[in-house]
Amino acid sequence: MNSYSCALKNVILLQGFLFVSTEALYFFSFIDDSNVGSFFSFSASSITKMRIKYSEIEQIYKSKNNIIGFLDNSIRIELKSDANNELFITSFLDRNGAFDLIIKQI
Repeated sequence: MNSYSCALKNVILLQGFLFVSTEALYFFSFIDDSNVGSFFSFSASSITKMRIKYSEIEQIYKSKNNIIGFLDNSIRIELKSDANNELFITSFLDRNGAFDLIIKQI
């Protein structure tokens, strides 16, 4: 399993890690944006965890950071059935390495 430091764009950028395994992608962050007002109160309940099975992925793209538009450090993932069917993961130090590994797994 490989890990990549990155951030998931949600209400706020959730700095964390993307883990690429043979069966799924996993995102983990010590930040939970469900209560942005308590942003600095880190506890076990303020964790974001996400599992994305490869079978749930419709399309994956290399993308530019939509916050700072000239940085090529992002990946956009379109999901097949989720009502909010797009994930935007940014702030990769090795976006190309992560993208290539995900493509190999799909």
